[in-house]
Amino acid sequence: MKKLSWKGSAKDVRYDQETGELNFDFTRRVSIFDIGQVPAEFPELDVLRYSIATRIFEYLREQGSVTHFMKRTGTTSICVQPFDIPEKGIEFPNSRGRLLPCEFLFRYVVSEGLCSRILAGAVDKEIIKELILRDQKLEPGAELKAAFVECSTKHQDADEYLSDQDAARLADLSLVQFYRVTHGFVSPVASLLQTFFRRAGFRLLDGKFEIGLTYVGRPVLVDSISPDELRLHDEQGMSYDKDPVRRYYKETYPEWHKQLLRSKKAYPTDKSQWPGYPAPPSGEVIQETVRRYRAVAEAIRAI
Repeated sequence: MKKLSWKGSAKDVRYDQETGELNFDFTRRVSIFDIGQVPAEFPELDVLRYSIATRIFEYLREQGSVTHFMKRTGTTSICVQPFDIPEKGIEFPNSRGRLLPCEFLFRYVVSEGLCSRILAGAVDKEIIKELILRDQKLEPGAELKAAFVECSTKHQDADEYLSDQDAARLADLSLVQFYRVTHGFVSPVASLLQTFFRRAGFRLLDGKFEIGLTYVGRPVLVDSISPDELRLHDEQGMSYDKDPVRRYYKETYPEWHKQLLRSKKAYPTDKSQWPGYPAPPSGEVIQETVRRYRAVAEAIRAI
């Protein structure tokens, strides 16, 4: 087979064995609630995702952070270094290493979900209390003075949060090696992005990274990075991501959303039991979503 390809929501992936190039083609698709693609296209979103991702990758390169980004290959495409994905049986002849089977989540603001998991005993309350900025209470919205990093599963029908020990085991790393990735790489990169977006007028609340590990054990930021992977707010608290689409479905179809939540709880790993989207989003919602991505691209001088 000369070409290997697969589709995602924000990008399509192409590998050409003749050239050894792995390319990301950014799309106009949007997915929310872990269901899959919303039944509509978002004009210009491919160009905006491409512009934002390349601007961030180039900024991180300037700051000395290692990413898999190599070059721009078109108005909506980039070339990246390949990493094997053992869990999917994907191996590249010119691979730099392997993709770790976890998503690395970082937070600068306490979320409702984090509070729930603290109450359930899944997250150490004292760790979060030590990170809380100034004299704020441990409640949703509280700011953290440094990123809190945790992991969830990847390549599964429904992702689940992992303890550090379970994440290290899943990634086939010792706990010391795992902390070198989280504390020595993920946290510093998150801090760079926090500063980058603060200068552009945004608060970075949280985000998620995918990490590759080279054959010599060096962590590398892989996948794409844009408002699809980052939660950005302006000083007034407006979000700059897919939030208009989420709110549209929650507010326009409240019973559908309740049924979705019940189905996800009853069948956490069987998406066939989840209800599909009841209808396409409105044209106004599509335009507003694109407008917010464009605002980010303009603020960081990506376009």
